[in-house]
Amino acid sequence: MNLNSKSISKIEKIEKGWSLDEKYYVEDEHLGKLLLRISEHTSYERKQQEFTLMKLVGLQDVRMSTPLEFWKEEDKLSALYTWCDGDELGEVVSDFSESLQYKLGYIAGDYLYKIHSIPINKRLDWKQLYGRKAKKKIEMYRMYDIPFEGAEDFIGYIEKNFDLLEHRDTSFLHGDYHVGNMIVSSDNNLSIIDFDRFDYGDPWEDFNRIVWSAQRSPAFACGQIHGYFKQEPPELFFQLLAFYMAVNAIGAIPWAVAFGDVQVLMKQAHDVLMWYDHMNTIIPSWYQKIEDFQ
Repeated sequence: MNLNSKSISKIEKIEKGWSLDEKYYVEDEHLGKLLLRISEHTSYERKQQEFTLMKLVGLQDVRMSTPLEFWKEEDKLSALYTWCDGDELGEVVSDFSESLQYKLGYIAGDYLYKIHSIPINKRLDWKQLYGRKAKKKIEMYRMYDIPFEGAEDFIGYIEKNFDLLEHRDTSFLHGDYHVGNMIVSSDNNLSIIDFDRFDYGDPWEDFNRIVWSAQRSPAFACGQIHGYFKQEPPELFFQLLAFYMAVNAIGAIPWAVAFGDVQVLMKQAHDVLMWYDHMNTIIPSWYQKIEDFQ
């Protein structure tokens, strides 16, 4: 397969998102609608791995931006994918009925379970690896000296619960799984995009971005959890979800000072704090049981 400039009828740069890749929407007379991602050659090994893993995801019956071709040219890497027609789910999910929000969340949860089922030859000391990461985020928060009422509630919960990280399984992770990286078509089919933050670790850590989904649609967030477990989750899941969301909230604040929107992420941290009653409960206030949606 070759992307020939002579057969390209349209190409537009995509400015949305926080990825370091350059992204382009392409229309080709022979290949149809495509996504072209261009990255630095220094990331060759990781980008090749991302492309290969995405092919494996596609074999799991997950609707997605399917990888087509990967190549190196001079000092750039290029990867070509199918285009997912539709709207970013985060922008439209609140327009849908609660039952459709829940249904789409359930599908997203089922997809995530399939992503985590891909066999990998890795075994991590998760307590050591993620524990070090969590401690570093706490250090960064304190180093930046950013006032956030309730920060010590997050930190206290994290520091008391490092033992939750013991004996966790290792799986392939999407790394940024939320409604902003999902596309919904006009006939309500869901597709997953943007695997460039993929990682390996405790599969339940992939729920740490559910905060973005729950802010827009609690029904979707509940559906995602139910679609993943197909039953009520164990208590350990909720304990770890609270842990990962606390780490994410603390870590996002100094990150936002350097790279992102401080007010958005401060608001998000505040929401997490309220959902967990200042970390006095392990079940977020938006969560509803499966029976509540039947």
